[in-house]
Amino acid sequence: MTSGMRVREKSIKHLIYILVILTISLCMCEDESDNEILTDDYFPLKVSYVWIYESIGFQDTICLTREVTDKIEMNGKDYFIITESYENNLDVDYDTLRKDEKNRIWKYHTGTDYLLFDFTKDEGETYRYPSYSEDFVVSIFLIDSVKTKAGNFENCLNFFFCIPIYIDSETWYVFAPGIGLVERIVGEGFSFYLTSYNF
Repeated sequence: MTSGMRVREKSIKHLIYILVILTISLCMCEDESDNEILTDDYFPLKVSYVWIYESIGFQDTICLTREVTDKIEMNGKDYFIITESYENNLDVDYDTLRKDEKNRIWKYHTGTDYLLFDFTKDEGETYRYPSYSEDFVVSIFLIDSVKTKAGNFENCLNFFFCIPIYIDSETWYVFAPGIGLVERIVGEGFSFYLTSYNF
């Protein structure tokens, strides 16, 4: 074997080594960026994401499943279809939601987008969400930690929906970063707590 062939062989081995290192580095960067987006996101939306909840304080446990079942485009915007179904019940509820560039969640209803969850607001700030008669006043509170069967979640945000002139109109939606909705507490009705999720 000539010295020229040895040099070429070493160069090829060196090039293969560099390509392997680059490929591994790129894969690691992609994984890290996916995790970074997920851990800062209070309302992760991706088709096939599933959250399972159960009620507490009733004779029979009622299980609720929320799943992102589809992604559609309307007027140049991406919307996600979230289905809600109860165990042993054929009724299924649907929400059509989109997330804007500021991570605010909008609900599509009869041709109009309504701001449902505004994650840009600071603790103590409020905004309004339309209802059939009176608007809900939505207040945001920070909760240090929330514990459910699915785990212990820190830095949670509580969205408190209330129609001031009605008694028992209150609903609390508690979100954990990287997970989404972990508690939904209703003033008059069923309250649900996260038991598991699958991303």
